[in-house]
Amino acid sequence: MGDLYQNLAELKRCFDERLISDSEYQSLRTLAMNSWTSVNLPPQRQPGRSFWENLYDIAVYLKDKFMENIIEPIIERYKRLQQTFLCINDKKDDESDESISSESTSSGYDTSTSISSSTFSND
Repeated sequence: MGDLYQNLAELKRCFDERLISDSEYQSLRTLAMNSWTSVNLPPQRQPGRSFWENLYDIAVYLKDKFMENIIEPIIERYKRLQQTFLCINDKKDDESDESISSESTSSGYDTSTSISSSTFSND
């Protein structure tokens, strides 16, 4: 639709600037409309196509739909599994962070910085 609109707008601009006559404008406008509608018809409604061309177009259409119906559920399943896996990993990370923080606070002192005095005695 954008191509048709662009073509008609260019024709109108040319007509308004008096680059083409009224009869040329009307004939080119009709030609643009006809060519746009003939290109944008569905494959089975395009006139002048042979049986084999129509059959090929239908086969391509059915192949695309078939592949879409097969691949789309696989991709959706993969995305759901990936989200589930990421959620499980996030929960495990949260639980491990909580267990580490609870172990260090349960002893009452910070084990990473405490050094006993017997370590430095030369007795």
